[in-house]
Amino acid sequence: GWDTLNQSGRLLEWSFFQAYANGSQALGMAHAMSLTHYMWLYPPMADLIDCKVIQEWGLLGDPSLEMGGFAS
Repeated sequence: GWDTLNQSGRLLEWSFFQAYANGSQALGMAHAMSLTHYMWLYPPMADLIDCKVIQEWGLLGDPSLEMGGFAS
């Protein structure tokens, strides 16, 4: 349920895959959309835990990477 998604930033992870499912093919775009969605619901300056969740969600990799591979 919603409580499980909201615990420990799980909503942020869910938002990443939701962004991919909604058409964000580039890794950087899905990452940015998930952060934006999370910060819209939980402003990071209103709660120190939400601020820390946002700070720890760093992108390790090439933001232009196309997820799902390339067409052959």
